[in-house]
Amino acid sequence: MKKNHSVLGIILLAMGVIALLNTLNIINFSFSIWRLWPLIFLIPGLVFELNYFNNNGSVGLVIPGGILTTVGLLFMICSIFGYQHMTYLWPWFLGSVGVGLYQFYVFGDRERPVFWVSFGFLAFAVTSTVLSLLSFRGSFVFLIILIVVGLVLLKESRNKDDEPVFTFEYEKDEK
Repeated sequence: MKKNHSVLGIILLAMGVIALLNTLNIINFSFSIWRLWPLIFLIPGLVFELNYFNNNGSVGLVIPGGILTTVGLLFMICSIFGYQHMTYLWPWFLGSVGVGLYQFYVFGDRERPVFWVSFGFLAFAVTSTVLSLLSFRGSFVFLIILIVVGLVLLKESRNKDDEPVFTFEYEKDEK
């Protein structure tokens, strides 16, 4: 119980210091309560997650928990830093399904189909995010990555040329 009071005390202290520094014009912290609207997704997602982990609830709680928490975090990032970042974050709305399913896989019965479906959603999210970033930075970055990966693979293959790929062993029948 004391731990909960200390955490709340630290939060209130930080809020008070920031508000005082803002009032004294030492820092310029303009904040609108409307920026917190993503909590509509984030709080229920965290409640689902905490109900599973604290109360040993059904493992199925982590699926909506992972989805809502991820979506809430995406909207919170955009609310704080600007919605222009949605250009790169949009794939994670589908990736949030992968997050929920992957948690279900890890904390559940570890069924392979659940893993592969979650992997598909997460692979889509990662790939789409990287491609979105590359289109922003220019396609030359992708080409440089291809060249570097090709050089690394060639170097690895040269180091392994000393070892035979196949070995044949046989025993002579001695009768």
